[in-house]
Amino acid sequence: MCRMGHASDSDSPSEEEEEAADEGELESRALMKNSAMKKVFGGADEINYREFLKGFQFDDTALTQKVWTSIFNENKGDTVEVEEFMQILDRYRRMSYDGRMQWCFKVYDLDDSGSIDKKEFVTVIVDTNFNSRSSKQAKGMISKLSKAYESKYKRKMDAVTAVEFKELAKTHGSLLVYPAMGVLEHIMAAAFLNPDDHIDPLDFARPGQGGALLRQRKETRAKELR
Repeated sequence: MCRMGHASDSDSPSEEEEEAADEGELESRALMKNSAMKKVFGGADEINYREFLKGFQFDDTALTQKVWTSIFNENKGDTVEVEEFMQILDRYRRMSYDGRMQWCFKVYDLDDSGSIDKKEFVTVIVDTNFNSRSSKQAKGMISKLSKAYESKYKRKMDAVTAVEFKELAKTHGSLLVYPAMGVLEHIMAAAFLNPDDHIDPLDFARPGQGGALLRQRKETRAKELR
């Protein structure tokens, strides 16, 4: 018969760990309080791909499939929990520009090969630019992009790396990056009651304001979550 062991003091969470857990719970509750997902999905706790398309008014394309499987549903299950979905969106909206660039590269790399070929560029660019450019115009821009790539790297645009993609984006951002980022911006605008509530007032504080603003923010958050 196995004997039950007694938890040692070392097994108990430290004060710092308990504070981190409490802070994480507060952040999760604050995040869900800012969620408009009940309006989008009627109060469901989980959503599947078809509901994702309907809720955010997307067509079923190679791009939306990639956004769903590589961004929101990496475990490749049938559904994603709404709270997890919101947490992923929250991480994205807090990303630096470089982080969002990496996300864009991941979206363009439809087959997860680690590089982007010309066919993938055509698929994603035509899809993300349909509101601002006709298919013919988008393909014309892709031709110019391809020539610029070949001139710079002395080879065809058949396997663009993440580093090369970032360089191309410096001169072709309106074609490559901003429309792709717009997909997530569209989702965030619908999913959050206030998509900008993550912006910290401390970022705009004058010297000497920081302590007062930090106390005010904590007091406000505590009141909202009561």
